[in-house]
Amino acid sequence: MCLFAVNRVTGKELNTMSVETMKAIALQHLEGQGKVLAIGHDSDPVSIYDNLQFYLQMFSWLFPYGLGRIGQLIHKGVNAEDTQKKKLLL
Repeated sequence: MCLFAVNRVTGKELNTMSVETMKAIALQHLEGQGKVLAIGHDSDPVSIYDNLQFYLQMFSWLFPYGLGRIGQLIHKGVNAEDTQKKKLLL
């Protein structure tokens, strides 16, 4: 079951609709008890500087189970850091 679906306005339609028309469609959707998706954020920003966990969280498909980040001890002596960076960039 898919809990989130995009309905009504697509990319092609956005180019030809006026702002007022898009607002009217959105208002009609909300008044008809339509659902919306809201993505929140934390009140404290996350620093990307020297934060080794940040990329694991942001790109979880690159680092399944939190493994494979640059500088991780399981890679020490197996892969050079620059080789690992090249593999990740592919």
